[in-house]
Amino acid sequence: ERVRSQLNLSWGIIPFILLHCDSIEELVERSVSYLKKNKIVKKKDKIVVVAGEPVGQAGNINLLELKEIK
Repeated sequence: ERVRSQLNLSWGIIPFILLHCDSIEELVERSVSYLKKNKIVKKKDKIVVVAGEPVGQAGNINLLELKEIK
């Protein structure tokens, strides 16, 4: 919650919280689904995914991915 609140202050960033995910793949899939459902993104938009494994453990960022919405 604290990080989400801090990110709200950054221009162009829409932070949200997902409950437990078992893998980065699930995290990305659920994130894209959330963004589409809430009409935050549309086809051909690009998003940046920042994540790490093990999922849910703070401080382990080892993935930075640019993803195009399909």
